Amino acid sequence: MFNNSKHRFAWQITSIIFLCLMSSSALTITITLIMVRMGFEVHPYTFRTYVIIAFLASSFLGTVIAAFATRKLSEEYATFKDTINQVANGNFDVAFPEDNGMIDQIGSDLNMMVKELKGVQILRQEFVANFSHELKTPMISINGFSELLLADEISDEERKEYAKIIYDESSRLLTLAQNTLLLSKLEGQALVTERTSFYIDELIDNSLLLMAKQIEGKNLTVNSEIAKINYYWDSNLLSQVFINLINNAIKYSNEGGEITLKLYSTEEHVVFVISDNGVGMNEQTIERIFDRYYQADSSHKTEGNGLGLAIVEKIIKLAGGKITVKSKIGEGSTFTVYLPELSN
Repeated sequence: MFNNSKHRFAWQITSIIFLCLMSSSALTITITLIMVRMGFEVHPYTFRTYVIIAFLASSFLGTVIAAFATRKLSEEYATFKDTINQVANGNFDVAFPEDNGMIDQIGSDLNMMVKELKGVQILRQEFVANFSHELKTPMISINGFSELLLADEISDEERKEYAKIIYDESSRLLTLAQNTLLLSKLEGQALVTERTSFYIDELIDNSLLLMAKQIEGKNLTVNSEIAKINYYWDSNLLSQVFINLINNAIKYSNEGGEITLKLYSTEEHVVFVISDNGVGMNEQTIERIFDRYYQADSSHKTEGNGLGLAIVEKIIKLAGGKITVKSKIGEGSTFTVYLPELSN
């Protein structure tokens, strides 16, 4: 198909060039006839000579120019074909030539496509690597402690301890599966159809109640300035935003630290701010904090699967809002959510 397209295009170019030259010959003959009608003396032999010369010149020049154009196009298409074959075989480090005259824009567009494909390939590789890690760790724990449970010589206390570990790790797997499915659903979703009227402050209060055990476990102080704001959207999705942001603040807070929550409205946005005085993040971490499976704690000492903030960003974008983050190492982090003003 590619070769046929190449030859068809070359033949079209050849035809256009030939027609242009034939048109110039016809113009020469027409001008000669007009000169005869106006009284200029043109001998019949001379006129026939003009016609023959014009035709031969058109044929010769058309053939030469067409041959040159066809050869040049063939070389350009050969280069493009080779590059396309390499891209089709998964090599995204190649580049299409962008200085080929009439098809330079095609080369530029194709290079942009290859760049995007390479980015997708990198994301896919990172996804597989991170997902494999998150899946492997709890599976090893479950398998190992299940084997220990089968031993006859363990005490009841050890049995309960091993069962608790298996329960926690299986819960972690369940959360991983649920978050992965939710993120996949959000990435394929463009509109929200399940809209109801609700109060955002109540969602935040419910999220704090769900996190009460974790808050007490780290002896954290929660300060809140929450305004009562009615909203008309998907309450279940928005609830995921608050749960994940609060959970993230708890996770990276120091023992006995503070978390501050604010909710207020402006003329254009509903604004939610959550701050902690925990470990904080460097610039490199901030740039990737919303990437799926990325965790600021590379040692994986803190619980989580690196999907929470990715889910948060997807939901906020789906709502037509945005999220920003400011952070410093040792001083904590502040996440600010801007949602468009929506009321029933």
